[in-house]
Amino acid sequence: MKGGIYPCYDGTNKLQVRFGKITKRFDSRKTAEKFLNHLRYTVDNETFDIRDYQKDNPLGFANLAEQWLSIRKTEVRCFRNLRNHMDKAISYLGNQNIKTIRFAELQSFLLSLTPVLSGKSKKNIRTTLHSFFRWVVDSTQDTPHPVTMPKFPPVKYEMKRRRTITYEQQQEVLAWLKENAPFKVWLGIKWLATYINVRPGELINIKEGDIDREQGVIYVRDFKGRRTKAMPLLNDDRQQLQSSSYSLRHPYFFQHERRLNQTTYPGSRFGKDYLYSWWKRGCQSVGLVCVDLYGGTRHSRAQWLRLMGRTPEEIKRATGHTTTASFNRYFEMDLEDLREIYGTGQVVRLEGKRNEDSRG
Repeated sequence: MKGGIYPCYDGTNKLQVRFGKITKRFDSRKTAEKFLNHLRYTVDNETFDIRDYQKDNPLGFANLAEQWLSIRKTEVRCFRNLRNHMDKAISYLGNQNIKTIRFAELQSFLLSLTPVLSGKSKKNIRTTLHSFFRWVVDSTQDTPHPVTMPKFPPVKYEMKRRRTITYEQQQEVLAWLKENAPFKVWLGIKWLATYINVRPGELINIKEGDIDREQGVIYVRDFKGRRTKAMPLLNDDRQQLQSSSYSLRHPYFFQHERRLNQTTYPGSRFGKDYLYSWWKRGCQSVGLVCVDLYGGTRHSRAQWLRLMGRTPEEIKRATGHTTTASFNRYFEMDLEDLREIYGTGQVVRLEGKRNEDSRG
């Protein structure tokens, strides 16, 4: 398959390179010869890939990204995030051949995000891109010329530690919510402060069919792990569950029971920020500021459990963390543990700890 250069008989004075199934036009003989020599070189070196020269560009980054997104759309709940991440990458990298995208191109793309996005957002985009390239590599393994995985540039960032509150402050907010908020708002935030393996977004997605009222167990869909986890209710919460309304007409458990404003009506489900807005009102009412729902419930309860003598391993099981790095954010080393270390040789009394420790 040596190919050749031929005139175009259409009155344009252009030249045409024909090389097997490849046909391409050029304005000058020099550029035509250069392209033909390139094709011959790739054949001699066994790197020739017909996909690199097809008009529909099957290895184009944007084309492959759309294919991957169409598959992932049926597999993930947070598809909007994937769409947003890949749209940014498509805008920067275009539809260039994916085999030409290596470390330098990926680094340039991630650096272009620096003025606009936080380190965490860039890390998430990097993770999405890595998953996409892994899919491309796996899907081309059985082809004559599989795509290889590029080296990905690191994205370093330090996650901020959320502000936490004491157990007593948490109970004070919950007491205010019980008196002033709708019943299911108070119940939902109370559950977030008790069952710390459940996230707010997962909680409001609980459906009536996920609740085993007889056994007192709620089965929650895990957003991150794409699995179902059990939330075994304590006796008090089982009683609260029994006293709550039950309707097969409206599938979601956390729904508005009465009309509160122009945007809510009986039977409509809680919005994603509804519990958070009530949490902020509760915090303001008891004099707490700058404490978000996640920090005031999940993080605060995890730290309180540590003060009560539970080990980090036990708390990790309670929160449902699968990686140590993310779990360590909850402590960074517990402050009371540091005081205990600093007080070596003294009798250090830690309120809430099971035992006193005398070292020396």
